[in-house]
Amino acid sequence: MVLSYKIKWFYMKKTVLTIVALLCTALTVSAQSDEPGKELRMNTGFWSTSFYVGEEKVTSKEFTNIVKQKENAYQVFKSGKNLNTTGVVLGAVGGFCFGYDLVSRIGGGKGNTGMLIGGGVVAVGGIVCDLLGEAKMKKAINLFNGENTACSLHLEASSSGMGLCLNF
Repeated sequence: MVLSYKIKWFYMKKTVLTIVALLCTALTVSAQSDEPGKELRMNTGFWSTSFYVGEEKVTSKEFTNIVKQKENAYQVFKSGKNLNTTGVVLGAVGGFCFGYDLVSRIGGGKGNTGMLIGGGVVAVGGIVCDLLGEAKMKKAINLFNGENTACSLHLEASSSGMGLCLNF
C-alpha cells in the first residue's frame, strides 16, 4: 500500500513538472514582436556599443527614442544606461589610479599602497557596474521586442533554505 502511494506521488510530480514546462514553453513561443523584422539589437564591444533596428545601424539617441515607445522597456533601458555610464567612469578613474601607482613603482618610486588597492577596487567595481548596466539594457531590448522574460525557473535562497522558484 505504501508503494502504491509512492508511485502515485511520483507520477503526480512528473505530471506537474510537465505542465509547468509546457506552460513556460507556450508563454515563450507566443511572445512576438509588434513589427516582425524590426527587432531591436545591441552589440557590445570593448570600445563601443552598436545599436540596430532590424539590420539598420542607428545612433544611441535614435535607439533611445525608439525604446521610449514602450514605457516599461524605456525605464529599464534608462536605468541600465545610467549604470553602464557610472561603470565606465568608475573603471576609468580606478584604472588611472591603479596604473599611475603601478607605473611609479616600476619606475623605482615608493608608490602609495592605498592608491594601488583603492584604484584596483574602484576599477573592479566599475567593471561590475558596466556589466550590470549592459545586462539591464539587454533586458529592456527583450521587453521591447516582446520576448517574455517573466517566465523563469531557477534556484532561490530564502530564510528557510534553498528551493525551486517559478516566476511567471
